[in-house]
Amino acid sequence: MKALDYKIDDRHVRLRSGADGTTWPWPFGSEHQDAAWKARYAPQTLTPRDAMELAGIADAYSTLITHPVRGVAETIFDLRRVWKEQR
Repeated sequence: MKALDYKIDDRHVRLRSGADGTTWPWPFGSEHQDAAWKARYAPQTLTPRDAMELAGIADAYSTLITHPVRGVAETIFDLRRVWKEQR
């Protein structure tokens, strides 16, 4: 099994680097402090950091739409491994 290239940076996980890299939201945070909650219920409280987080999430989820099914399955498998290692 190859080593997994990832980095956890505060509220998200970056999988791989370069053109194949994606950013995914970290699922273990406080639900009323994340950027998605703020964007929906309190948009006036969004910070530039929140905007960058939302952009990263949008980019990551575009991977689910544009990549082949095998690539998505591998990404989901990798995310599960990261989350289990870090809990």
